[in-house]
Amino acid sequence: MVLKSNINQLLASTKSSVVYELSLSDTDWHKNRVPCILVGKQAAVKVQSQNSTISGDAVFVRSNHLHKVAFGEQDAFVIYLEGLSRDEMLVNASSEGIATCLGDDLVRVLESGIQKWDGETEHEVIHQLIGSGRRPSAQSAMLNSLLTRLATDPMTRLNQVALAASLGVERTRALKLFKAKTGMTLRSYQIWQSLRTAIELASTGSSLQDACFDAGFYDAAHFSRTFKSSFGISPQSVFRS
Repeated sequence: MVLKSNINQLLASTKSSVVYELSLSDTDWHKNRVPCILVGKQAAVKVQSQNSTISGDAVFVRSNHLHKVAFGEQDAFVIYLEGLSRDEMLVNASSEGIATCLGDDLVRVLESGIQKWDGETEHEVIHQLIGSGRRPSAQSAMLNSLLTRLATDPMTRLNQVALAASLGVERTRALKLFKAKTGMTLRSYQIWQSLRTAIELASTGSSLQDACFDAGFYDAAHFSRTFKSSFGISPQSVFRS
């Protein structure tokens, strides 16, 4: 299980999505922190949950559900869609299923747009996923500004009291607004941003030790546990120290 050791590990990103190009055989059991789309470049991708197995050229996987992936030793893409704050409302995904195969129309959008991924492509993919469903409502400018700051500086550690103060609402309301926007708790979101930063740093030449500390992890063991629980593979099997 070895990802390509070049810059294409991080293919592209926007403020609310990231695309990784990889080459591996399979993963261990894990839970995604955000919804994702898996796209095989040569063959189908297989996603196994504890109750079922789904196989397809492009597979949507919901967040926070235990599963493992068999890529079949091929090059593939993984697209993490942070903007899908309520993935259970997607008409293309069963409300009970962990994973679902995507339709031909969306596969064509992915095939034409994944290599030049940008905000417009992300918008079209999300529109195809949501279909006629209600789009997540836009949040206040203050929350958007706060998310930009957290994404820009992974060392920032914002607690619940500071979040409420930043948004000018009481704590419970602030936490609900944050999860409605991101689909994650405040803590999980900050961990996800740290993971994104560590992957980018390691992809561009930093050692694993430097990457994990620069991304805000307590120590290498904490980084390794978090990485494996989120992706189903160890960082040591992906990056050379």
